[in-house]
Amino acid sequence: MIQPPPHGTAIRFEHWSSSFNITSEGKHLLPFPEEFPPTIACNRFSFDRRLTPNYHDYFEVSYVYKGTGVFRVGNRIQDLKTGDLLVLGNTELHTLLSHEHDPLYVVSIFFMPELIFRPGGSNLDFEYIRFFYNHSHAHSNHIPAGSIDNQSIFRLMEEAYRALRSKPRHYRLVVKNNLYTILLMLLDYYERSPTPEDRHYDKRMSDIRRLRPVFKLVDDDCGEKITLEQAAASANMSPPYFCRFFRKVVGCTFMQYLQQARVDRAKQLMLTGNLSVTQIAFEVGFESLSYFCRVFRRLALLSPTEFLRKTEGGHTTPASASAAKGGRQP
Repeated sequence: MIQPPPHGTAIRFEHWSSSFNITSEGKHLLPFPEEFPPTIACNRFSFDRRLTPNYHDYFEVSYVYKGTGVFRVGNRIQDLKTGDLLVLGNTELHTLLSHEHDPLYVVSIFFMPELIFRPGGSNLDFEYIRFFYNHSHAHSNHIPAGSIDNQSIFRLMEEAYRALRSKPRHYRLVVKNNLYTILLMLLDYYERSPTPEDRHYDKRMSDIRRLRPVFKLVDDDCGEKITLEQAAASANMSPPYFCRFFRKVVGCTFMQYLQQARVDRAKQLMLTGNLSVTQIAFEVGFESLSYFCRVFRRLALLSPTEFLRKTEGGHTTPASASAAKGGRQP
């Protein structure tokens, strides 16, 4: 069990998870309890976190419980610190990474939109979640500490977390009431910070669906040579159009995404295998050890051997250390 960091609140979160179930198509899966669909997760993000973006079907409101890091959604990159809030809909590709020496502890409430509003239901209920659909390019998913009463939102999440774990009488009403209050506070914040409305929610979801074959291609074959033409063909697009489309939807170029996926795969091999850095570099699709080391340092913010030393359970050998410094394998 990962012990939670010190915090000024009364609650002590028992379980900090560092594992995430993400499919080959970049979709984050989370099991919702059948008897009551909202769930609250306590996640710990470290420097070895996945770099390639993901998305999910549900809505998310997250509170940075402790630590610092970087949050990216689309082509926007924002620094995170304790007390910040993140608000994410279900068509937004995003990723989150802590700083090297400062793990990021995040408490999140996840829920399906149908919990609040079902098609054909009251328009009044839809108002609670309207801001999730009206995101524009100017809209911020990041609410810095102090912008609204972030602590009150966290206390509501904290109370809901206790209710979900202990299940007292009427606990469902407690959780749903707290969620409504959180959404009302966020709605008030976004209405006081107006941005041009973006009503192309269905199009954003359609854009992600068009790129799913590309995400799967990279996940399945990132260790092989994947050309821009192959990636474009998997999405049934011409290469020039694919380049523009991919950057608009994902927030980075296809080659940048491919490099992120290869570094992610390299991290997995370092954590679970006994391969040298040289072997790993070629295994994940790099043709040059020196280029692999440069890319790894740029994306992971430390060298492969530094990653091995700092990662709990990492396997390193004299050969791998020598290779990462430019030495040759015997």
